[in-house]
Amino acid sequence: MYGTQEQDYAQSHTQNHNHAGHGHPQATSKLNAKEALAKQQALHLRERAVSDEIIRLKSSFEAVGRELQDAKLSAEQEFGTSDINLLREKYKEMSARNELELSIFEGNISDAEKLIAQINSELQMLNQNN
Repeated sequence: MYGTQEQDYAQSHTQNHNHAGHGHPQATSKLNAKEALAKQQALHLRERAVSDEIIRLKSSFEAVGRELQDAKLSAEQEFGTSDINLLREKYKEMSARNELELSIFEGNISDAEKLIAQINSELQMLNQNN
């Protein structure tokens, strides 16, 4: 009817609610024709807004679902799993390994700096003796 499954659902769902007996209380006061027409037009605007929001939300939900599937596939390819608990464990392991490697690297840099300072000191002593 509207062109998409969501829009068709929204339209049929709304049409079903245009009839009495759908669980909402009936109006007790009588409206004149002009008031009834104005109310009907206002309700159609609200209906359209609700239908549009349903379609937007379904579209967003589908997009998030695709993103989740992409993320799972990426995790499977990169880490061999998409299980969130296993990924958390891998993250902890990788973080610990990175901290260890960073500490080793820092120690190597410190050793190199000490060696350079020692060489410079010995060079100065040699220059002073010559």
